[in-house]
Amino acid sequence: MFNAFKELILDKYIHFRLKLFGNITKSIDFPKALRATRNILIMIPEDSEYKQEVQEFTARLYDVFNQAAVSTFERKNFRKNDGNWFGLPADKYLRLFQEADIDLIIDLNPKHDKLCAYIAALSGAPLRMTIGSGAFEYVYNMQLRQDAGKPLKEKLKNTLNYLKTFTTNA
Repeated sequence: MFNAFKELILDKYIHFRLKLFGNITKSIDFPKALRATRNILIMIPEDSEYKQEVQEFTARLYDVFNQAAVSTFERKNFRKNDGNWFGLPADKYLRLFQEADIDLIIDLNPKHDKLCAYIAALSGAPLRMTIGSGAFEYVYNMQLRQDAGKPLKEKLKNTLNYLKTFTTNA
């Protein structure tokens, strides 16, 4: 009962806090912004079955962004003491992302994860991409819709192709 109440409050709090996140409507020249990308954060799904595909995707990102630094955030490595009572990142933890000067976040969760969406929104990253869907679509300014039935490997391959298309000089 208490956990259900806490979850309800958490949902309301996250949506309220993220609705205050104001730069969603800002117009972005995606090809130009992607070509200027130097710091990338990949948000890895909690399910470990994705490990091999994600490693290959991360390695192939260097073909697209050869001058970029690629970091990963694994949801399963977020510890209780990194968060507040709600289980969201404490301000000190969020500052780590904000100070990393991230240019592009790629969220690989097939369904939006509250924690990952929260970090993406408050990280300060100008480009926030997702390959999934869910209640936090307003957080991301680049959404690659793909058939939910496709295997992750194919979705990641398509994502790389889209990124190559955007970053290729015309």
